[in-house]
Amino acid sequence: MNTGTEAGCRPARRRRGGRVLSAIVCVGVLLCSGCSAAAPATLVPHENPATAGARYSPGALFLYVGRALQELALGEYGTAQEMLSQVGADEAHVPEALRRICVRYVELCDELARTLDDLDAALSAAERLLETNETAPARAQLEESRQLIDVAGEQLNSLESATDEALALAGRYGTGAARAAVTEAKARLDEAMQRLRELTAEYLKRLDVDSEQLERRGALEMPALTCTAGADAVWVGEDVIARGALSTRRGPLGGRTVQLLVDGVPTYEAVTDSGGAFLVRVTTPFSYAPRLTLQARFAPQNADLDLVQSAASVPVVLTVRYYESVIDVDIPGELHPGLSATLTGQVHSMGAVAGRPVEVLLDDDVVGQTTTFDDGAFFCRMETPAAAVEGEAQFVVQMPAVDEAQTGPANRSTTLRVGRVAPSVSLGFPSVVLVPGIRLLDLYLGQRGLSEDGLPVRTTIESSLPFSEPVLVARIGDETVRLTGERGQSWVTFPLRYSIWTVGVQSARLDVVPDEPWHRPVRREVHFLVVNLLLVGLALVVLVGVVLMMAFVRRRQIEGVVRVPAGVTAPVGALVSALPVEETAAASHRQAVVRLYLAAARRVEALTGLAFGRTVTLREFLAACSVFIGRAGSVFARLTTLAEEALYSKHDIGATDVARSRELAGAVGDEAAREGSTRAEGGKP
Repeated sequence: MNTGTEAGCRPARRRRGGRVLSAIVCVGVLLCSGCSAAAPATLVPHENPATAGARYSPGALFLYVGRALQELALGEYGTAQEMLSQVGADEAHVPEALRRICVRYVELCDELARTLDDLDAALSAAERLLETNETAPARAQLEESRQLIDVAGEQLNSLESATDEALALAGRYGTGAARAAVTEAKARLDEAMQRLRELTAEYLKRLDVDSEQLERRGALEMPALTCTAGADAVWVGEDVIARGALSTRRGPLGGRTVQLLVDGVPTYEAVTDSGGAFLVRVTTPFSYAPRLTLQARFAPQNADLDLVQSAASVPVVLTVRYYESVIDVDIPGELHPGLSATLTGQVHSMGAVAGRPVEVLLDDDVVGQTTTFDDGAFFCRMETPAAAVEGEAQFVVQMPAVDEAQTGPANRSTTLRVGRVAPSVSLGFPSVVLVPGIRLLDLYLGQRGLSEDGLPVRTTIESSLPFSEPVLVARIGDETVRLTGERGQSWVTFPLRYSIWTVGVQSARLDVVPDEPWHRPVRREVHFLVVNLLLVGLALVVLVGVVLMMAFVRRRQIEGVVRVPAGVTAPVGALVSALPVEETAAASHRQAVVRLYLAAARRVEALTGLAFGRTVTLREFLAACSVFIGRAGSVFARLTTLAEEALYSKHDIGATDVARSRELAGAVGDEAAREGSTRAEGGKP
């Protein structure tokens, strides 16, 4: 039986002390009777059962029930229910026709007692909630109270009808004393019914008063109260920070006390700061419970009772964990896009290890899933996404918690490299290609010559990973051909065309495009020399022709120089006439150089027998006679250069040039004399 909150309007709370007092008195009586001296044995009067007649007294039963109902009307619900529970109507000494009615009558009394007890408890709870402006739960309690009042009224009406029917039937049995007891019981029951009516009316008044108070409190502002935790799960015995804020439309509520309920029990208190915020450090209790519920509650006090209602935050449910999990896994050194791999590992825990899901992630992409065996071991077939980006990637093996077994999650992460492998490509390209090819030379070098399809080249393609037939793109110059390659060694035909103009340094390129995503394309580029034998032959022919032509021209030049008999001097008028007019004076340096040259030329004519004609230039004469004068030719060549400068150059000719010319002319004469003596001795012409 619940108690009320205001003594003036709850007689139940005022009168329930009698029950405690009566219990104390009973205990005292029992103790006294147990401690007193034993009374002497007395003869109990009795009646002969054989001659005794049946005398029914149903009034005693209803008198007892009437006293229980009076206790009920006084609000002593516990005492009334205890008294009614001691009535054994099915064993009472009453006629069989009345027994069923008595049983049902006691049941109605017990139901009414329970209803009134629940009604008192609901109203008391609502009044306690209204004291702290907890309008929502108070409204629910008042609604329940209103329903209980209706039920109590119906039960009271049924009980009154049953009282009239039962007493009318009970009055037919027994003698005058028995009937007098029935009359007394009826009076007592009528009085109890009247008091129960008054009690019900009193409860109805309390309900109306509480409902009016609820309407007033319900019009107050509902503050906003939040509560969050720093984690979704917590280990047993670990601290977790619960924080929140209390505010209204007017702003934060600072300096207010906020209760923090742990699993519905007020456990912590905190005072909000000027911004309405609060913080509580909660220690997870050492209890074997898989969940921990945190909820903040604010109950207004003092002046806040006329301003705001009470408020409660949304419950925060935390998962409590007891057993740690650790993953041991053989992490691969490198992953390749599109290529699968097998991952093996073991989970260790004092909690659950069998049948736990395992998930493998690569940069937030799930690449493998499996479950553990009974011993915690697992094998996972994972496949790297074909579109994975090359480079460093975050590799994570994770296992969620098993909340039912209070087993924590496990996580193992590391950084792996994701990379594509470039196939190994080797080109056996010759450094020199002959066009057309020479078969014997190709056989000797182990290569194939140029054909109409192109140039076959020995190519080797290998890879450490699974490798199928790649696409090959061979290119020389602007010519491109697309082929299908194969793993290992093969011949790849490059598009080198057979042409007379195919010659010189060429560039060849081979692109290997694998089909597998774990391979990257490879390009190989080489340079080689194409020797066109046709052009070489043609060049040799041209070269021979040029040499023959030069020999012919040389011969014609020599034949163009006129031979004159010995002792005949060549005319020099042409050379003198070629000088500028202003330089024909005898004292001119230019004329002196020319004359010295002509003197040397006469000695050369005398020695070689060649005439210095009018149409012959100085260079032509030098070229014609150099082969005949031996060492004098080099000296005569330098003198010829000075003579050309004197004749054709604007260079100033000075005394130094004249002296140099005289020296060279004398040297030519001396060399010519020695050459002549040598020839005379040898008998040469």
